[in-house]
Amino acid sequence: MIVTALTCIGLAAPAHADLLPAPPQSDPFYDPPADFTATAPGTVLRSRPVQLGISVPATAWQLLYRTTDLDGGADITATTVLLPEGERANRPLAAFQAYENSSAPECATSYQLRLPDLPTNAATMQRPDIAQLLDRGWAVSIADFEGRRAHFAVADEPGYMILDGIRAAEHFAPLGLTEQTPVGLYGNSGGGLATGWAAETQPRYAPELNLRGASIGTPVPVPSDSIRKSNGTVTAGLGGDLFASLAAAYPDFDDAVRAHMSPEGLAALDTVRSECVIANNFRFMFTDWQRYLDLPLDQFLTLPPVSAVLDRIMLGAHAPTAPVFLYQDVHDEIISVESTDALVDKYCAAGTPVTYVRDLTADHTSIGDAGRPAAIGWLSGRLDTDTPVSGCGTRDVRSMSELNGLN
Repeated sequence: MIVTALTCIGLAAPAHADLLPAPPQSDPFYDPPADFTATAPGTVLRSRPVQLGISVPATAWQLLYRTTDLDGGADITATTVLLPEGERANRPLAAFQAYENSSAPECATSYQLRLPDLPTNAATMQRPDIAQLLDRGWAVSIADFEGRRAHFAVADEPGYMILDGIRAAEHFAPLGLTEQTPVGLYGNSGGGLATGWAAETQPRYAPELNLRGASIGTPVPVPSDSIRKSNGTVTAGLGGDLFASLAAAYPDFDDAVRAHMSPEGLAALDTVRSECVIANNFRFMFTDWQRYLDLPLDQFLTLPPVSAVLDRIMLGAHAPTAPVFLYQDVHDEIISVESTDALVDKYCAAGTPVTYVRDLTADHTSIGDAGRPAAIGWLSGRLDTDTPVSGCGTRDVRSMSELNGLN
């Protein structure tokens, strides 16, 4: 979820902060071993058991593993893997993409999951998703798909890191998984965008994975549309998140920002890079990013070095081969339903089986809760029974709750 209702939320650090785990920047666990570049993507480089800030019926570990960055170079990131209680034959693996939506390294999901379960902690707020996956008896991998440089909404890299997290989980003996393990992908909003990248990159990056399906909620197919749609509204923090991250990830985009954004705007982006999603949503609510630019926002977004990046980070250039369940609220305040409709058309034209559901009453905040049972139910049909899926279909519903038990 990109935006969370913020009522009476304090942004101060929790009491006894000295007792909290060290953030990734000062935790040696996250340091890449000297020889990591010589290993294959998905190789587990380091592991440790961890205690989470949420109560779930599972044993948890963190895995540091070799992966690939947005430029195709060797990199590392971490995943939190969970093994539910109880025995199960041929246990499936669900890769859950938690929305992070931040360009601050300390907002990494693996770290935030170890912190107290507070209203300012987006990672622990996603406990219902994690719990329902575990309730199915599935192992769960929750990758830090933004990597150690906290790249939000970049192209390809989230897919590489999620898929290598799956490889790492399959290589980690305590989980009891194999390369034949049935695998599913699931995420909503910022997590839906990352899930889309994983589904799109899997055929060319990790074809050996037994990927049975992907449940993708409100995936932000065209981030530039979301910048325009959210600007000056309650969800305007998204624009800051995207400007800050893309400038850090893409030098040409950064040059354009520095050429056309005022010192006050650049300072605002520095603030964005120091805080996690909920704090940024609160701080930059109703911000008009236009006021920091020396040309109209629409014109800035069409500058060649900017539009080249914005085109690159759009979903849809490569279609998944695994079946997809995709859901979108029609009246989303951040994502135009037309952009998701177009994404579905691209996937279907390329032969991807897509079950597409459009919710007629939800908004961006409520669609996560409304869509969860159907999304996980559909995934169960792929992971628990391998029910075949073919063709494409679109269904409009008054509420996603009408689809509970969908498979």
